[in-house]
Amino acid sequence: MRTRGLAMLTVAVLAFSACQAATPSASGPPASVAPGASAAAPSTAPSAAAGGGVTDTLQVHWLGDLTAIWHPASQETFSQGVAFQLMFDKLLEREWAADGSSWKPVADLADTWEVSPDGLTWTFHLHPGVKWHDGEAFTANDVAFTVSRALLNTARNTQNAWAAVVGVKENTDPNGIASGVKVIDDNTISLTLDAPNADFVSDLTDLPAFIVPQHILKDTDPKAVETIEFSTTKPIGTGPYKFIKYETDQYTQFEANPDYFQGPAKIKNIFVKRLLGDQAIAQLEAGDLDLSIRLNPAEQARLEKVPTLDVLSTSGVGTYGPYMNLLTLTDVKTRQAIAMAVDAQGIIDSVYKGAGHINRGVLPGMPAADDQEFFDFDPAKAKQLLDESSWDKSKPLRIVFDKSFAGVEQWTPIMQQNLEDIGFKVELIGLETTAAIEMYDKIDQFDVTIAQGGAQGVSPFASQIYFACKQTEPAHYKTYSRNCAIDEGFVAARKELDPVKQTEIFKSISKLINDEVEKVSWWTTNALSAKVKRLDGVTIPPDTREFITGVQNWTLNP
Repeated sequence: MRTRGLAMLTVAVLAFSACQAATPSASGPPASVAPGASAAAPSTAPSAAAGGGVTDTLQVHWLGDLTAIWHPASQETFSQGVAFQLMFDKLLEREWAADGSSWKPVADLADTWEVSPDGLTWTFHLHPGVKWHDGEAFTANDVAFTVSRALLNTARNTQNAWAAVVGVKENTDPNGIASGVKVIDDNTISLTLDAPNADFVSDLTDLPAFIVPQHILKDTDPKAVETIEFSTTKPIGTGPYKFIKYETDQYTQFEANPDYFQGPAKIKNIFVKRLLGDQAIAQLEAGDLDLSIRLNPAEQARLEKVPTLDVLSTSGVGTYGPYMNLLTLTDVKTRQAIAMAVDAQGIIDSVYKGAGHINRGVLPGMPAADDQEFFDFDPAKAKQLLDESSWDKSKPLRIVFDKSFAGVEQWTPIMQQNLEDIGFKVELIGLETTAAIEMYDKIDQFDVTIAQGGAQGVSPFASQIYFACKQTEPAHYKTYSRNCAIDEGFVAARKELDPVKQTEIFKSISKLINDEVEKVSWWTTNALSAKVKRLDGVTIPPDTREFITGVQNWTLNP
């Protein structure tokens, strides 16, 4: 997640008077599918395996769950975000410092932009001549359409940059233009905010801010956004790559956009593979992968022995821990018992070989409250809390997790034993990604889900989506906290431009989250990635989902 420096960054941006930026597709799946991976109908493979001198086909693996809907409004998983970065563009993009300590906004669809002295009106000068993947011209009308319709779409991500624009919340016409949106000409648009917003520049560069095509979507029902052709099989963007197809739980295929406004990508074809962590390690060793992100950090020494690989380790920003189903875990003492029963440091040491740090229950990116109650490993206290709670010990504690993540099948049995030691009867439900995502909405069939990864450590605001008190769809939102004071706290923090005062607001939010004991962070692991040495141009930022930014400039050498 972003650091607190983002609030300062936004204030600095507000002071700017102007900001300036600086053929046939492969026909089949990636070169191989490791033993044990899901298998679809066989199809023709690319011309050669990765690592064999091929320079026009990149084989990528990103370890994370995936919701296979290709409209940015339905962004729910970070794997979708990787696909969206390939297919779509935003007004602004992030450029990280080489050491990952900070970032700055740079041009994407907007070449330059100005902010009014009061920080409320943002005027964007769009790059001329941009085309959608179907050849239609991109204009300011597409931006106006995207912004104005944003809150009418059926959305899985409640954190939306455009909600801050005047009139967007009030707009009920799918083709209407919000009152705070002004199209000046085809290449110029202004957006007026309803209040100062300390995180607006960050929101503009985040996943929900991709621009979508008016000419394709204007006649569609925003409430059917997840089932239209655009979202299921034919997404059209302005980005460096075009969508070709998705083979369920195997791979997503992309082809370079020859008309990309920043210049056509140097690598023609990209396959983003779906693999379990151990399978990815094996394929890196075998030369069947060119790049793999978010591997088990315990495997660093093993990968460093492969002479063809560069191994990249960065501080993690994700969270590992329980997300409680408040519909079934109604007693806070039960939730506290779960939070304090698990030996987080022991798991980091034994499963991840020390490559991580404990969070003591505090969500990454959030400052601890002055009177924070930390959830340290304390089995005696956890047992006492469980004994005092209303939990029926004859019932199983049903814990669902996506087993594709690195190390999870090694540490969940340790967690199970820790919980059983204090008196729970535990049922582990480890599922493949697609089945896990489906299970999350079967809210009467689990008591706990396990959070793995994410980017909350980059900024406190990245946690806001998990506390949308009024959101009830998809169904898993019904298991979330109904304490709207948490969500309202984030809203107040966005309006506060004074970093000191904003920190105090974040501390008060931490205390509310702490008291609720709904989402608990046990630890954060380091982020381990690996690439073949012949792949140039890749950098891994702290928010690892953004690794794909700038992909059009990557090269695969022979």
